[in-house]
Order: sequence, then structure tokens, then C-alpha cells
Amino acid sequence: MLRIMFMLRVQFQPWSLFFLLSCCLLSGCGSDDAADKPVSPGGEVVTILPPIANEALNQVQVSSTADGKAIIDLSQVVVDPQGLPLLLASVKPLDSGSACSKAVINEGGLSYTIDNSSVDVCYYNYTVQNIPDDEQQGLSASSTSTVVVSEYILSGKLPLIAETTDIVTDINVDLVAKLAGDFPAGYHLDYDLLVMGDGTATADSAANIITYSPVAAGVTRVMYSLVSDSGEDAKAGTVDISVSAAADAMPSAKNFEFTTDINPGGKVTIDVTNTGYCGGVSCISDPDGDALQLTDVYAYNAEILPTPHQDPADTLSNTSFDFSAELPGTYDVSYYVSDHNAGFAVGVVRINVVDNSTILKDWDDITLTSNHELYTAPWQQGQADQIHLSYQHLYQEDNAKGSYSIPLFSWLSADALCTTRGMALPSPNQAKKLYDDFSAQSGISVAKNWPVQRAYWTSALDGDSNAKQYDFQTGTLSSAQKNNSAIATCVAVGVLSGLSTTKNQAYILPSDDYGSIKATVTLRDGSPADGQVVYLYSDADTPLVYDQNVGITDTQGELSANITSTKSGDYWVYANYLTQTKKTQITFIDNPLTRVYFELEPERLAMKIDDHTNVAIKAKYLSGTVVDITGVVDLTSDDDAIASGGSDGLVIAHDSGTTFLRAEYTDNGSTQNAALEVVVLAGPKPVRWANHIDATAACAGYGGLPSRGYNYKYVDGGEFGGGVVQNGNAYYWSSTPSTQNNWETLTPSTDRMKLENWGYGMNQGRGANFVCMDKLVQL
Repeated sequence: MLRIMFMLRVQFQPWSLFFLLSCCLLSGCGSDDAADKPVSPGGEVVTILPPIANEALNQVQVSSTADGKAIIDLSQVVVDPQGLPLLLASVKPLDSGSACSKAVINEGGLSYTIDNSSVDVCYYNYTVQNIPDDEQQGLSASSTSTVVVSEYILSGKLPLIAETTDIVTDINVDLVAKLAGDFPAGYHLDYDLLVMGDGTATADSAANIITYSPVAAGVTRVMYSLVSDSGEDAKAGTVDISVSAAADAMPSAKNFEFTTDINPGGKVTIDVTNTGYCGGVSCISDPDGDALQLTDVYAYNAEILPTPHQDPADTLSNTSFDFSAELPGTYDVSYYVSDHNAGFAVGVVRINVVDNSTILKDWDDITLTSNHELYTAPWQQGQADQIHLSYQHLYQEDNAKGSYSIPLFSWLSADALCTTRGMALPSPNQAKKLYDDFSAQSGISVAKNWPVQRAYWTSALDGDSNAKQYDFQTGTLSSAQKNNSAIATCVAVGVLSGLSTTKNQAYILPSDDYGSIKATVTLRDGSPADGQVVYLYSDADTPLVYDQNVGITDTQGELSANITSTKSGDYWVYANYLTQTKKTQITFIDNPLTRVYFELEPERLAMKIDDHTNVAIKAKYLSGTVVDITGVVDLTSDDDAIASGGSDGLVIAHDSGTTFLRAEYTDNGSTQNAALEVVVLAGPKPVRWANHIDATAACAGYGGLPSRGYNYKYVDGGEFGGGVVQNGNAYYWSSTPSTQNNWETLTPSTDRMKLENWGYGMNQGRGANFVCMDKLVQL
């Protein structure tokens, strides 16, 4: 069932809190009765402000038991501006018909408990309420809590996507193209979508495309999930869409990265008109010169507040917000702007929160001098916990330099961890190369302090359930189940060094012609990188078809693909390798239809009355390609009484004479015609009435009359109808005599589909039906 919700969206208005404060300072919030307001010990009227509820995203592992439970803590995403106590008033699934469980609320603990027994992405609306001295004066705020439940929790949050359209234009969001290297291999779009705002959205799981249809100007959020093909993992994603009333007057908002890292708990003010963020120009603009206002800001697990304006009364030109987050990580903040004339735009700001002070680095990455391959240092518990990286187990390793807690991962988790970093698990040969390069220095444990008391995962699979592990103590390779635990290192194998169009200006279909591209991956020393997976794709809605969308580089580090198109034009083609993407342009040219013809030389057909035959019709294009169009055109006749045409090239002769059959075909913007001369010769009709002497003469030269002693059917499979019936039977002459001047006859079967070896002798002077052998086949 497609999960499309239409609801009142509880959203953070960046100007609302500041405006409320300003209003209260200037006019006491418009109240005429101070007696109804709380009073401070000093006698002043105290205005109770609402709490602030931010969007939350939590990741939990699926339970190993059917009755598993997980606690979702919201205490880090809610705050009261006056420091009042808070309680969690309600938590409700945004789709009551989904498989997501109802929440059990811990009001004072600002948390709730859900069932985590199965993989899913669940959306909840939660409400928090503050508790002043007079509880009746308490206010509330609401927001969204997203929970990702999966077997392997690496990065359950996908990068935010921002789209802009107008009220009459549907948009297709191709997730593979939009996410590029962030689209995880082996995942597909789940059919459940959550639409927060106006419009409708549908999911094409096979193509990984979301189609959104707007119905009103404004802002809409579409929440989706990607599910692994194995059903063991899920990731949550969001598409923020701004819808304007008219396409020619839409404001624009750019995506950009705030390049200065901030510390956990630190605050940064971001003004989207700052020209330093977007290449020397403002990140927002309007084609009509309308004043723009920041109207909405969203971010998971972060606190976003309006930046106080110099003029408290001016709330319509605010363009900045304050951002703060307690936990390290990468945050995507979507911001909306409005021109106050039904024009909207949305952009994304990426902010990095980094705490370098607590990350332990007891060993470093290794770069091999022989080929410059980079191997990442194995994780330590402090590092993994710092960025909330989930691991399966820990083990303690003691060596001459200290004692360390080392995270262990399943093969799927390790593979996903490397992929999300733009790298890959090392192949067995690469692991051996790393081992060999340090064997003279007593191994990587002595030389680089790397942990070695547990094996490392490699990229090599061993059947459906197992993968290969490499032991750096012994230099040996072994097989283990994928759900076992091992150390993970990732290798930066190569660089997507090139993507070129190797064959251009190809004819569009139908054609044997094609365009070609070539992607090249090299190692960091410039030598070819073979065995590397490269993805090829183009923009959504392009007419390009690839002979392969994903492939492995050859010994030259190259992957080539042939491309065809149904439309002419210039198109961008993309190659993605890990997190690297390159593009090249390819051009297709028109291929007009130049000729339609009957495959007869000369184009003339001679037939006999009541003959049936089929002719082939061909179409030829400028490229020289010839296509059989027999089954897609209908034949028309200048004189249906002589010969008629039908589908599949069927021609039927009715009477003697000459006529023309014609075919017309249109393709690639061109229409062509063909004509076939049909001459129908005089001759016997299949069933006629005559005495035996005349019937024998009529069939002379046409195979004669059939012999008694066999069964017959028409060559074209037709039935024996239209004959003269005598004494309840339609008798047909044979060429077999019975007695003097008498001849044997045949009789149609009850279903009239054959002549049967049955009848009786009749005098040759009497009349009977007859059909010549050129129309029959002996059974």
C-alpha cells in the first residue's frame, strides 16, 4: 500500500520565536488581562514561551527476538527557552496503517519505546509540553521522529535532496542520479512514501524514481526509504520540494557547504545571502527582484533558532539562522525562502560538527610505497563511539604499546562502511600485498601498531553465505560466515581518472548504430586498476539505453559501454566510481525514414482466384538500417473486389483482374508509401458444381481431382463450406472410378475441416461439388 499522508505539517518557522519575543517586549503580547498571566516573585507578568521541538532521527538494530524493544531518546532534540521542565505528551505513528508499532511513552524521561523486531523505517509525530508553576499555562510544540530499524547500522541517513518546481509541472526524482555515489549498491526504493504537505507522490521501486505531482504553491517534504535487496538493512531519505505558482518567476536557492567545522555544542550563524558561501554571489535570488525571506529550516538532531534581527519589527526579510548540534557528524540543513508572491525555493546547507579532541589515534593509515594504495587504519572504540558508528562486537588487544578496544564488524557492515567512505574492502591479493610489504619489519603490528589478533575482512565472497578473511599474523586466507565478526580496513584503490565519448554522432533508433563511452580507473600511481565496479547513468527522462549500466574494469582499467537513443540531441552521461563522478557529452542525430517497400523484385504479385498469401513489407532509414514492418502496417487495396489486404501482410485474391495494394508508414518524423501490383489470373474457384467430365477438365493443370482412399484438408486450413448438398450430404468428385461411367466421391467431416474417405459412386453425368488438388493437402 502506498503510504501517502496529507496532514497539517508542524514546522519550525525561523522567524516565529523572535517575533513572539519582540511582540511580547513591545506590547505584552496583546493581552488586556494581566491577572491571567503568571507573575514572578518581583511582581512582573511572565510570558510563557512554547518549547522548541526539532526533528529527530534515531537508528536502532533489529532485535534478535520476536518481542524486542528499543528506547528512542528525544531529550537531545527538545529544549525550553525558559528552562522549564518538559514532558513528552504524545507520540503517534504518522501512518496508522503501517507495520510500525505504537509507541509506549515515558513522559518525564522524554523517550518512547517501540518494537524493533523487524527491519523498517518508521515515522512518528511527537509533542512535548513545558510545565510552568501554573500547569494550565503550559504550552506545547511538535515535530517528527524518524526511526531506522536495521540489521546493520552504518549510515541510516541519506543525503538530503532539494527540488524546485511550479504548480503545473510534475517532477521525477531519480535517486540513483541524485545520490550518485551515496546510493548504496544492492538497495532499492521502498514503495512506501510519506508526503508532508500538499501534492501526491508515487514510487517506482524498479527504477528508483519518485514522481511528485504538485497541487498548490508552498513547500512539501517527501520521506522515503531504501531497503537492501537482502531485506536486512534500511536507510531513510528526504526530498524537500518548493512549489511556486509560476515557473517564470520562481526564486532560487543554492546548495552549499559551510566550510568551517564547528565543535559539538558550538553555535554558528549562517546568512544565506552571504556571498562568501556561493562563489561571490548571494545563495538566494529572485528574477523579479522581490525581497526574499527565510521561512523554514529543517535538520535532524540539531537545534535551529532564528538569528535576532536588528529591527525587531522586521520579520519579513530574515535570511539567517543559528545552528547548534551536540553530537559530531555531518548535518544537512534544508532551508526554504519565499518571495511573498507564491514563489518558493529550497536549498541545502551541509555543516560538519567535529570534535578532534577526543578521537584517539594510536595508529595511522598506511600508504604503500610500491603502488600508493591507501589502507585506512582500523577503528578504535573511541573513534567509533565518537561518530556513533555501530559495530557488532568489541575485543581487547594488548601489545607492547598499550591495550586497545577494537570494534568488529560483520562482512555486510564492513562492506557498507567502506562503500560509504568512497572505498572498498581489500581483495585477497591486496591484503597479501599489505602483509608482504611489512613482513621484513615483523609485520604491520610491530611496524605500524595495527591490531592483528583477529582476522580482517576482504572483498572476496565464498558462496552466498561466506566471505574470505585475512590473518595478518600468519599471512593466510580463510572462509567465514558473513555474519561473523572481523576487523575492517578500507582501501582507496583507484581514481576515476577519465570518462570520454569514444564514438559520437550516432543515428537514433531504429539503427544498428550506437554511441560509445569509456571510463578509466587508475591506481594512485597512475597504473591501470582492473576489477573495479563502475556505474553508468544519465539524467532522468533521457531516452538513452545502455548495453550495461554497471560493469567491471578490464586489465587496462577501462570500462566501455554502447549507448542508443530514440531521440536526437546532446546528452550528459555520467560514470560513478565509489564517491567519484565524471561526465561526458554524447550526441545523437536524426535517422529519418527514407523508403517503404514490398520485398518482391519486381514489386508485382500474380495470384489465382481465392488464393491467400503473405508478403513482407520493409522500411529503410537514412542510416541504412532496414526494419521489417509487416506486422505493424495494414494493407489497403485500390479494388477490394479483385484483391484485398489485411494485417501481417495478408493478400487475398477474389476475382480476375489487376489492382494495387498500398502500405503507408510513419516514423522519426517522416512518412513513406509503397505500392504492390496484384494480378489475379482466371482459374477454378475452390468449390464449384459440375458433372465429372467438366470437373476433370477444369482441374487440368491445377493438380487434378483428389483420389479416393485418403483424407484431405485445405492448404490454408479453411473449412469446406458453400458446396451443394444432396440427400443431406455435400458430395465431392474424386479421380477414382467405381464402375463403368461411375466415379467415387468424398464427403466433408462434420466440422467441415476436411474431406473424408467416404461417399458413394455416382454417374459421371450427374452434378457434384469439386475442388482441385492445388488447394488441398493429403492427410
